[in-house]
Amino acid sequence: DNWLWTREGLMSLDPSGSMGVSVHVSDSPALDFVNKNFKYSKMSFLDMIKATDQENLYLRCLGQDPRKEPADLNKSFPALGEAFKMPQVVDDENVFSTVLRVASNDLMLWTHYDIMDNLLIQMTGKKRVLLFPPECR
Repeated sequence: DNWLWTREGLMSLDPSGSMGVSVHVSDSPALDFVNKNFKYSKMSFLDMIKATDQENLYLRCLGQDPRKEPADLNKSFPALGEAFKMPQVVDDENVFSTVLRVASNDLMLWTHYDIMDNLLIQMTGKKRVLLFPPECR
């Protein structure tokens, strides 16, 4: 199952290139939410994975209707959902959403805060995270 979390494994989830996703695309590796230095582009999941080493791309996979339902890895990517095992620090009934995020190497996301508690699991590559105490909102 660990093979699924590789570049080749992710590409195998959409072998025909028919699974569409909406991706942030930017000329800069530093995405800026305030100045919107990115555009949204629809492409196949397969093409997005292939292009992550050539372009500045960021995918935040949402639910089918983002305004009404949370992201669910099991629904969007059943093979990944089956291969992913939530760490025992979280009870399944307390999980609000499971969001798949895929980014190009060295991509930087804008500073933000999340309202819900988060558990970040980095499957491959590296990620630098800067945390602020809650009173810094």
